Amino acid sequence: MAKSMRNLLYAGVALTFLSVSAHGQDRRLFYDQISLVEEPLATQLGDTTLSLRGSVELPVQISTTSKKAEFGFRGAFEVKAETQLENSLKVAASYAAEYDYLNSDQFTDKVILSASGFLGSLYVGNVSDMLRENLARKSGVGNADLAYDGNWGQLGRWSVAHLSRHGPFRTGLAVDEDGKFELGFVFQRPVQTLEHKYSLRLTHGEFTPSGTTSGFDTLSAEGVAELIYGSSTFSLSAGLERLKGPLSDGDRWFISGGAQTKIGVVSLSADAQYGQLDGQGALSAALGARYDIARGASVNLGVNYKNADVILDGVQLRKDDDVVEGVLSLRYDF
Repeated sequence: MAKSMRNLLYAGVALTFLSVSAHGQDRRLFYDQISLVEEPLATQLGDTTLSLRGSVELPVQISTTSKKAEFGFRGAFEVKAETQLENSLKVAASYAAEYDYLNSDQFTDKVILSASGFLGSLYVGNVSDMLRENLARKSGVGNADLAYDGNWGQLGRWSVAHLSRHGPFRTGLAVDEDGKFELGFVFQRPVQTLEHKYSLRLTHGEFTPSGTTSGFDTLSAEGVAELIYGSSTFSLSAGLERLKGPLSDGDRWFISGGAQTKIGVVSLSADAQYGQLDGQGALSAALGARYDIARGASVNLGVNYKNADVILDGVQLRKDDDVVEGVLSLRYDF
């Protein structure tokens, strides 16, 4: 046990150093895009298991704003060290990073330390969006990217999260370094030929518009309903969010829905979203497709639309004028 804990401690220190020395952005890591069909590469180091998974992608994008083809590169990986102690407690340390040359050279990284036992799982690090990843609507396939979806307010970069399961129920709580929090509940179980999933998420966070340094304090509630039938998923979400500005408050409501399915080697998805903040609308839609060429290799397509002009206290929160973009890429997951 001492040897496995020592190995894990070394891994955790190294991962923490990597995270501190790297520059993080607000863009979320989409872990479901890392190694979609492959099991992670793994090796044993004493009582500790080291695993690696990742994805490399070559995209080309055309949009109504640039009106020309833009070529890029995307890469993502996650390295993880985990072991099980004599008391059955599972402890792990992981580091994940994503680089997107297509979107203004964005680099995002995350470091997570965790411990799991009969009382649930405790996570420390960059886990602010963990509840969102587990409770929000399932994202579209391929290069589908639904803008404005869900609540806009988020937690800070560093936080603590706890997830637990009680039969068909799961609960979660995340608290960041500023005391802002996210609380979630989910119920999921099969009923005859359908898998039912219903979740509720309450978030007290902060929203910082692009290009600004001042944030808006937010309080939101969002509910999600999903039905899974075979290889098809149908989902619907709706929510309310209050944004507190320095001069006035704004109330926002939003609703989104979508469907996706897999037919042989082809996966398809369609999603749409509409919301209003004090009568100012934000509309978006996304179509996605993925064709599996071989084990780990796929061709991905996305056609995304967004249109919004939302202002609060003189600050432009969202601004897109009927933007349509298409993204085609070749991806390899390992």
